[in-house]
Amino acid sequence: MDGARRRASWIALGAALLTGACALYAARNLEVETNTEAVFDPDLRFRQLENALDAAFPMLEDAVIVVLDAPSARRAADAAEALAERLAASPELYADVFVPGAGPFFARHGLLYRDVDDLEDLVDRLAAAQPFLAELSRDPSLRGLFRMFERALGEAEAAAERGLDLEEALADVEAAVRESARRQVRPMDFDALLVGADAGDGARRYVLAQPRIDYGELVPALDAMRALRGHIDELGFGPGGDVRARFTGNLPLSTEELDIVQRQSVLAGAASFAIVTLILFLALRSVRLVLATAATLLAGLVWTAAFAVLAIGHLNMISVNFAVLFIGLGVDFGIHFGLRYRELRVQGEDHARALEETGSGVGTSLVLCALTTATSFLAFTPTAYVGIGELGLIAGAGMFVSLLASLTLLPALLSLGGVGTPTAFSPRESRSVLRFPGRHPGLVAAAAAVLAGISLLLAPGLSFDGNPLRVRDPGAESVRTFAELVEEGDLNPWTAEVLAPSLEEARRLAERLEALPGVDRSVTLASYLPEDQEEKRALLDDARFLLNLTPPAGRRPAPGPREQRQALAGFRAALARFVASAPPSVLSEGAARVEAALADLLSEMEPGAGDGRLDSLTASLVEPIAEGLAELEVALGPGEVGLDTLPPELRRRLLAPDGRARVQVFPAADLNDNQALEAFAAEVRRVAPDASGDSIYLLESGRTVTRSLRQAFAGAALIILAGLWLIWRRALDTALVLAPVLLAAVLVVGFCALAMPLNFANVIVLPLLLGIGVDSGIHMVHRHRSGGAELLATSTPRAVGWSALTTIASFGTLAFATHRGMASLGQLLALGVVLTVAANLVVLPALLALARRREG
Repeated sequence: MDGARRRASWIALGAALLTGACALYAARNLEVETNTEAVFDPDLRFRQLENALDAAFPMLEDAVIVVLDAPSARRAADAAEALAERLAASPELYADVFVPGAGPFFARHGLLYRDVDDLEDLVDRLAAAQPFLAELSRDPSLRGLFRMFERALGEAEAAAERGLDLEEALADVEAAVRESARRQVRPMDFDALLVGADAGDGARRYVLAQPRIDYGELVPALDAMRALRGHIDELGFGPGGDVRARFTGNLPLSTEELDIVQRQSVLAGAASFAIVTLILFLALRSVRLVLATAATLLAGLVWTAAFAVLAIGHLNMISVNFAVLFIGLGVDFGIHFGLRYRELRVQGEDHARALEETGSGVGTSLVLCALTTATSFLAFTPTAYVGIGELGLIAGAGMFVSLLASLTLLPALLSLGGVGTPTAFSPRESRSVLRFPGRHPGLVAAAAAVLAGISLLLAPGLSFDGNPLRVRDPGAESVRTFAELVEEGDLNPWTAEVLAPSLEEARRLAERLEALPGVDRSVTLASYLPEDQEEKRALLDDARFLLNLTPPAGRRPAPGPREQRQALAGFRAALARFVASAPPSVLSEGAARVEAALADLLSEMEPGAGDGRLDSLTASLVEPIAEGLAELEVALGPGEVGLDTLPPELRRRLLAPDGRARVQVFPAADLNDNQALEAFAAEVRRVAPDASGDSIYLLESGRTVTRSLRQAFAGAALIILAGLWLIWRRALDTALVLAPVLLAAVLVVGFCALAMPLNFANVIVLPLLLGIGVDSGIHMVHRHRSGGAELLATSTPRAVGWSALTTIASFGTLAFATHRGMASLGQLLALGVVLTVAANLVVLPALLALARRREG
């Protein structure tokens, strides 16, 4: 301390130069590791299996799932095709674009994938609707369409039997007529009109896109994500449109998470520093002490960032929070140093003597605290949870950096310029409610034992929640969409995947897997070979012959504007007659609405040449039907489907170039439930031990975290116990330090078992609390053994309390993050520190009083 005082100017100058150099070095070289898989050891078996799958089928890695919902199957299919075309036109952003169930192959062969009974029913309905289809085939115009509707209204019951859903059709016509008045297009759903709603495959489609990723970027695939959002907006697939597009997948989830974590980590760090500085003013009551401590803290933070670059080279999704941890824990050294220095100055010691006695009085405790806190962090370094291990290395080194700065730079800064004498704390402040534990130690110890017993009873309920969705921002669209897919299971991202040596082996394996109760279905390339093809093709050939959709040579020429108006007026009159004669019903009410809409439209149209409203109405009603008839004709003439005829984009997703085949296993249960996830993975792995996929990855990553927690906690506890014993060689003192810590740990475990499961983010709390709690106990026991004034009348309990408050405030900034992982980390840390400081300031003094009675 004397050297730091005498060379204060040189130390301050050197520290300023070092801080500037470290800041420049860190700013230029510190990166963020954006690959979320990198938080686990690459040598782990589940990671190796995942990497093997990605190598065999690279187009599956980090795919974005775009979910498109529309009012009709045709509208959804058209929307998916339009979006896919946009994405495929940007190969520099997207390496692969795929629309499941779309393309020329499925347009021709799609009906072969129906069950025979379903197909027979469809063919019967098509044959029954033949008169209407023939009418539209001869005259695909507004004139032909309205003539068909007039005929259908005249024989409504027969039309319904023939497969024409008049109620739905008239609703579509009304919507199209009203939209045409604004010159807007509202396409009619051909499938629902003529072959029934069941003919469609649903009103949802998916687009799978694989962005090109540069993990060297701060946020990977950010340009691709922005472009995708731009295409969705340009196509009108956002809120308020008839098509709603959302996208999700592991990449969008991690991209959003990176953006949120980085922004909120910076905000939390800045808020933490500001709040801690304010608390320093309240604790130290000296501008000089506060400024010196804050400057020391800031310098230590910059030095630690430079160490992170030198030792690791990057921050990961977890270690980006090191700044908050450093501020919350590093300030403790300054508080203990500052309060002890202040206490000596108030007692009349000059500056030099106060620094010397502060160094000798709290220096040993600070060194011990740095060792114990660093041990808690470093205990994660050798574990397979690399993400926490890197945070542990950075934060652990940061504790030694903070210690060095507190014992060199802080006394140097206090020695610059004139040295004033701080005012004493008021007598009221020197009295403490903590005198109660010393007066009633037995009662306090008994109460602590009861709380510990209750927590131990709750402890078996402690669990680890490995579901990554529950640590992310619940308001993010990608999170909500992903959870919806997992729950519904239609395109469940949490499947199990198996690499089989050949397609034949994959087929046999898929049969065994599909027999499992927890498996909904298993898919291989062979799954796309329709069953009973000959029987189905014969049915479709018959339907094609009966329908005879090929337009005859005498197709009527397209009507002009005048004829179109006449068709509208004639249909309106037919509707009026139908409404007047038909009994009240849903159909007659729909007809009345269409008649009113046509009346409004006709009143706005002026005689003469073409009208844009007619063009819009044609685009809404006629063009979808013409397209539907053409597609139906193609679909009724499928060829034989074999492995060689399956589309290449499908084959390469299920059959690797080297012949290995992929088996995709879909769960029967909702894997948002942890027990369902474990059961599904266990069933699949009994049949296929080398299974991988997101469900297996999810389960194994959670198990890796829990193993790492146990390893780190046990390692930190043993090292701290051995260190305390080697330094003090007193079993009683070691026990006194550890008892409050263990009590706080048990209470935290009980709380977690009751209300807050451990997760990927907050798992570091328990080992960290071990180091924090030991720090406070070391200060208290060391000051108690040093003799002199009564412990509770010294600056030590005050320093412990203020240190805890700064730590709580610092970690508390994380508690308000929208990212639930960060929030749970901050909340659990803040709670743990509260319990730890309570144990050290209430239970420990009681134990010390009991120890005195025993010794005395």
